[in-house]
Amino acid sequence: MKTLVIFYCCNITIKIFYRNITRDISIEDAIIDLLDNSVDGANRINPDNYEGLSINIQINDSEFIIQDNCGGFSLDTAQKYAFRFGRPNEAPNEQNTIGRFGIGMKRSLFKMGKYFEVETQTNENHFKVNVDVERWSKQMQEVVDSSGNKISIDDWNFNYELVEEKLENNGTIIKVNLLHSEVSELFKNDNFLNELANSIQKQLNFSLLKGLTIHLNGRHLEAK
Repeated sequence: MKTLVIFYCCNITIKIFYRNITRDISIEDAIIDLLDNSVDGANRINPDNYEGLSINIQINDSEFIIQDNCGGFSLDTAQKYAFRFGRPNEAPNEQNTIGRFGIGMKRSLFKMGKYFEVETQTNENHFKVNVDVERWSKQMQEVVDSSGNKISIDDWNFNYELVEEKLENNGTIIKVNLLHSEVSELFKNDNFLNELANSIQKQLNFSLLKGLTIHLNGRHLEAK
C-alpha cells in the first residue's frame, strides 16, 4: 500500500534545488543533523533519562547506515514535516528539540548519496520511504493551470510504503547507498572517522551524559 504526498515548487527545478541545498553543509554536519533527530525522539520518550536508548552508526566507502530505537516518527510527521520542503504554518514549535525535520533531514541524505531508504516504526504505523534521487529529480506530472490548460511540472512526490512486519523496537533505520565519490573517499579515511567521533562526543555530550548510547563502527562513544 502506498500513500502519496503532493507539493509544488514552480519557480525552480527539483535537480537545481537539491543540488543547491547541499552546498552549505559538510558531511560531518549532515551526520550530526541526523543524530539530532534521533535525540529529539529520545527526548519525546523521556526528557530526563535516555537510558536504554541507542544510536548505531555504520560507515564504509559504499554505504551509510544509522539505526536508533528512539521511538520513530509517524506517517503524519513524514508527510507534513520530514519529507516536505519548507515549514508549514501549522508546524508545532516544540521546546527542547534540536533536529531539523523538513529541509535538514533531506539535505543530509541528498548530501551523501544517490539512493536512500528511511524505515521508521511507531506504535501507530511502520513504513518505508525509498528514493532513487536521480529518478525522483526527473519526475513530472500533469496539472491544469488557471486557464484550464494541461501543463507538465516537476513532481515533488515521495512514496510511502506501509510495512506489516514489525521491527524489534520502535525507531528509525536510515540507509544511504550509491555514495557520491567524494563522500565514499571520506568514509574510508580513518582521520575523518576519528574527527567525526570527536565531534559527536562533543556536540552530543549532554545526551551521552543522560544515558544515550552511541556506537560508530562498533566504537562506543563516551561523554567528555
